[in-house]
Amino acid sequence: MIKAAEHNGIPVKEAAPAALLLALLRVGKPAIAAALTLAGFTGMVTAAHGPPQGEIAVSCLTSLFLMSTAAAVVNNVLDRAMDEEMERVSKRSEALRCVGSGRALSWAFALALTAIAISAATLNPLTTLLLVAASAGYAFHYTVFLKRRTPWGALFGIVPGALPVLIGQSAVSPAINSAALALFLVMVVWQPPHFWLLSLAHLDQYRTARIPVLPVAKGIPFTAGCIYLGVAALFPALFILYKSGAFSLSFLTASFAVTLFYYLVCYRVLSVGPVSPAPFRMSIAYLLLIFLLVIAGHCL
Repeated sequence: MIKAAEHNGIPVKEAAPAALLLALLRVGKPAIAAALTLAGFTGMVTAAHGPPQGEIAVSCLTSLFLMSTAAAVVNNVLDRAMDEEMERVSKRSEALRCVGSGRALSWAFALALTAIAISAATLNPLTTLLLVAASAGYAFHYTVFLKRRTPWGALFGIVPGALPVLIGQSAVSPAINSAALALFLVMVVWQPPHFWLLSLAHLDQYRTARIPVLPVAKGIPFTAGCIYLGVAALFPALFILYKSGAFSLSFLTASFAVTLFYYLVCYRVLSVGPVSPAPFRMSIAYLLLIFLLVIAGHCL
């Protein structure tokens, strides 16, 4: 049963425990947390040149998932006013109203403390430091400062989203190697066009919410040009990853083929308009395929 209540003067729905748990999970952006956890696992595989040690893998991936979830919850609370103007996140906004901002922040604090405790007890200090830096960078530096003040937030705020690769690497070995840094570079290069594709697919909503994303500030043609450059930059980034010595020519060929297809999808859709969500979805699939190619290159 759901009844009306108030939290900080804002109507909040008091839900049954099962509905409350579902709302908490939704506010934590589980799909994004899972993707970041996969990035961490890919970093671990790169460092170990194969499957990582079981106990280390469990500790690292658990702490990474929990910390990613905590950062996502804080992001949702800080962005709640803007998100209310955007249909694409309406389910998350409804979930946050159900949970309430105070309870959501308490949940995020508990998750973050648990993640730090697991990492500090079972992993090395560098991993814990990177874990905290990634979470704080996304939840505060990007959300509070960059997102609200510059159309280049997706470019200047790329480091936290790429750090999971180094978190996974450092959990296996505190001495971060060239292959992990190259994979980190791929993640850095991938992020800006990914977000610009998202902002193009929901341009009217970003404009209504007064979020100064690149297509709102600079227009669609300029943003499309930046996306082409960003996707094209993945080719040299992947070549650097290949030259790190950890991957075969088969990996380079397959990753280049996937990148070319990604580029062609972007060009085909953006050159004819109106912009559809297809390139954004392709961007997600692309990164997952690159991760799988990296994992397969070390484990098969």
